[in-house]
Amino acid sequence: MRRHATNFVDDFITIADGRTNIVRNGVTLGAFDNAVYRNTNLPKRDYKAVEFQSAYRLGSHLAVNGQWTLQVQNDGTFEGESTSGPALPSLIGDYPEIYVAARSFPDGRVDDFQRHKVRVWASNGVELGRFGRVDVAPQRGLNVLVLDGRGRYTRAGAEVRVYRAGTRTLIGTRMVDTGSGYCSQNMMAVHVGLPTADAVDVEVTTF
Repeated sequence: MRRHATNFVDDFITIADGRTNIVRNGVTLGAFDNAVYRNTNLPKRDYKAVEFQSAYRLGSHLAVNGQWTLQVQNDGTFEGESTSGPALPSLIGDYPEIYVAARSFPDGRVDDFQRHKVRVWASNGVELGRFGRVDVAPQRGLNVLVLDGRGRYTRAGAEVRVYRAGTRTLIGTRMVDTGSGYCSQNMMAVHVGLPTADAVDVEVTTF
């Protein structure tokens, strides 16, 4: 897997971009530096990794799964966006007379660098006929693998809902996705976390 990020959205605060006098409700609040957002390739983010996935069936229902990610490179000058904060600005385009790269935004490993990440889990499958199967893992949750009537992974976009047993109280919902990694696809079951170990009802809607 390789990802070279380009065309960032970043703010620029420079002398050339000027200042603006702010007046609110007749009160002059003063002159403030303009922050101009532009697309730019000045920030740097590079990611390279090798990922291995494997599964071994111990009979028709019990399976042991494993995933190992080896990060070769995960560095740059900018930590990047977050789930709840897209287009987060950096210091790279701000006050170039004050901020310098070596001190303010050095090039190196970012905070989520992790050389090795290994996950191993087991699950016990329960067949649901034409709706696929439910894989019950030893953690407090469900892994639901949605297949078509011929056992093929062709139900991308299907919705999985988990309710408290005998009710319509929704505990969790997930959508079957085939592209949840860097330039990769998978056939992994969707996981729904459960607050307790009580019985639940599973509803699968396919399109």
